[in-house]
Amino acid sequence: MRHLAVLVLWALLALSCAPPSSPPPSSVPPLDRTRVLAVETHLKNDETLATSRIQVSATGSRITLSGSVPSEEARLRAESLALKVRGVTQVENRLQVLP
Repeated sequence: MRHLAVLVLWALLALSCAPPSSPPPSSVPPLDRTRVLAVETHLKNDETLATSRIQVSATGSRITLSGSVPSEEARLRAESLALKVRGVTQVENRLQVLP
């Protein structure tokens, strides 16, 4: 019986030391994080968008904008500003207009 307990503990230890199959969802590659921060800075420094609730995420050179803005003009402005960030080649604009 003791031999079985030792074997079970050994198996549990081995499983707990195995590397994860994929990175945790909260980990963001450095280049993606850099692009997100650059887009967020542009949006916060823009008078039209400074008070809008915009979330920014990145996957490679693709930026996704989500949240809400007060007008269609603001929605298009956010997309335009995101495209100005170095390394951004595509913007998925999921912003909703909520006046």
